[in-house]
Amino acid sequence: MKKHLVAGALVVFVGAAFIVFAWLRYQRVKLPYKDRFTQHQGAEWSAMGGNWQIAGDSVVNRSDEHGAKLVTGDARWKDIVLDADLKLIGHAGDVGLIVRVNDAEPGVDSYSGYYVGLRSGDQALVMGRADHGWMEGTPTEVAGGVNAAKWYHLRVVAQGCFIGARATDSATGHDTWSLMEEKSCVRQGKIGLRSMATGGAWRNIEVHQARPADLAAIREHVSQIQTPKFHFREADLSYIDAVMRRDSSELEPTDIHVNDTQSPVTIEAIKMQGSGTQNATVIRGFVTLLSPLYVQDATGGIAVISPVANALNMGDEVEINGQVENISERVSLIPDSIRLTGDRTLLPPASVTSTQAAEVPFDGKLTELRARLLSKRVEANDRVTLLLEDSAQTFRAESPRGLSDEQFDKLVPGSELRIRGVCRVGPWQGKEGGAFAILMRSMEDAEVINGPPWWSTRQLARYITLLALLIGLGVYIYLRVQRSKMLAILHERERLAHQMHDTLAQSFAGVGFHLQGVRNSARTGAMTMPTIVDKLTLACDLVTRTHREASAEIAALHPGAEDGADLLTLLERSAYAMMEGNQLPVRLSREGNAHDVSLVVRDALFHIGREAIANILRHADASEIAMHVRYDYRMVTLEIWDDGQGFNYAANANGFGFRGMRRRAVSIGAQLAVISTERKGSCIRVRAPYTTQRTLWQKIRLRYSSGSKAV
Repeated sequence: MKKHLVAGALVVFVGAAFIVFAWLRYQRVKLPYKDRFTQHQGAEWSAMGGNWQIAGDSVVNRSDEHGAKLVTGDARWKDIVLDADLKLIGHAGDVGLIVRVNDAEPGVDSYSGYYVGLRSGDQALVMGRADHGWMEGTPTEVAGGVNAAKWYHLRVVAQGCFIGARATDSATGHDTWSLMEEKSCVRQGKIGLRSMATGGAWRNIEVHQARPADLAAIREHVSQIQTPKFHFREADLSYIDAVMRRDSSELEPTDIHVNDTQSPVTIEAIKMQGSGTQNATVIRGFVTLLSPLYVQDATGGIAVISPVANALNMGDEVEINGQVENISERVSLIPDSIRLTGDRTLLPPASVTSTQAAEVPFDGKLTELRARLLSKRVEANDRVTLLLEDSAQTFRAESPRGLSDEQFDKLVPGSELRIRGVCRVGPWQGKEGGAFAILMRSMEDAEVINGPPWWSTRQLARYITLLALLIGLGVYIYLRVQRSKMLAILHERERLAHQMHDTLAQSFAGVGFHLQGVRNSARTGAMTMPTIVDKLTLACDLVTRTHREASAEIAALHPGAEDGADLLTLLERSAYAMMEGNQLPVRLSREGNAHDVSLVVRDALFHIGREAIANILRHADASEIAMHVRYDYRMVTLEIWDDGQGFNYAANANGFGFRGMRRRAVSIGAQLAVISTERKGSCIRVRAPYTTQRTLWQKIRLRYSSGSKAV
């Protein structure tokens, strides 16, 4: 039976391990890999900085942040080929791919791995190694240059310690090749997308296992293999001077026009004047939102109705010439031209209250405020709407859905949030709309400050469910304990019934038989008086012995187990109570340092020892009883010897007394041995731990145990 139980447990363990292993493999991003941006799915990507959105079949970062990254894949990817189409959105900076990425976190070059990208500053294909710092190889000039709003195809091959690249101009088909080797290289890691000081777009991202031919195809076009080097001064990067010398006309994307007209006015002045003037107006400000387009200066912000917003990034400094109009009861600017004058200037939001945000001066400005989330929903246009309130106002917050629903799922109604975005005041839309709306750049602009209070409906439901589970568990444990107690009582009753049947009932039956014989003989006169006296003497002896055995059984039920006496003292008292006169000497001995024994173990050892003593007194015909207790490091051993006539254990193993002893031993995880030889005495040995708890395994052993060791 033990073998079957062990085999069953092993099968269960192996099955559980297989399920866990299969689940982990399923969670991995496997090769070959292809993005799912065309299905508007990107949950497997992790953003680290930037403003990442899915637009059509591409993923787009519309931020001039330095070193924004989007990472996916498996950290165990080694030799791979990474293909992607990419383009710059903006006038300067670089966009590209990263391979063998490890330890990635937000920040410039805050990862360990390799970067391959296209840089507009020096019109080059650049390769380098990042290790929370930057080491760069020699840039390779791109034929035809690196231009904004133009698609390029970039292939990166990572094989061994070689990183190879091929950049293809999608319009002309011209290729640019580069190869880098690092002796102590990073050999495995994830992949990702990265932009530096500009926005970018990526599509058709594919990854497959690298073959020797993939690297060979790049190597045959490269005359010199680069080695990444650390640049101690920015002046060592030759493209820096080129960027600094460029005039403003070189900074313009192809779809943004130049207008050199009158001096700019403030946005606050435009809003105060409204749409009454027919003259063209010029403003200068920073881009704070792209969809819809908002521009802000030191005095306020305004919506710009422009078809060329896709050429701008958040933080760009622009000069706009256009007409002021009232559109949907809101002062807006319709541009005739947009001139890009600078970038990389991200405005900090103004921290306001909801009462301030509802006022006209904050309309169109980048703000930050705190409120409690009432509800959330995803609209049909794949935008997220949050309904919020504080002590003074109810308002909305709107945002693109983003790459995944991870951030959306973190927002639990009742939580306190910090909301960042452009404030759009009025018109009043009732309690469900509020007096203003916050247009967030992404779901990352909704930050959880505090979770929902414990008394919210959702939290109360969780607490009630948990309480119900705990009550159910408590009831189950209580019923199991009561059932165990009942089973113990039934087992003890069964033992006592068998014991009384084997001793008292048989003894009284013998007394009755003898007395009935004496009565019959007296009636018929068949017996002489001496014979009758002998019969009565025998009956008296039977009565005396039966009384002694009954007294011993009653005294042995539990002779003062709670009086603090140790195990040997309790067993000695029990033995003398059974003998009623100390006819048989009892010898006691101890070995080792006495150790505290739990009540459960002590009770079981006492009952086993008492049963052994009773068997000796009834059947052994011994002249001495010896009891020995040995204390080891973790175990206590009880041995009871006698020098009686012994017995054949195999023939008596299924007796009620031995079955009870075995059950008690199994219940405390003890080892029971019965050693006996006919006419040479016997020994009962029990080896048990100092304390034990009945586990499921012990319950199974207790139920299905079939015997114990016998010599």
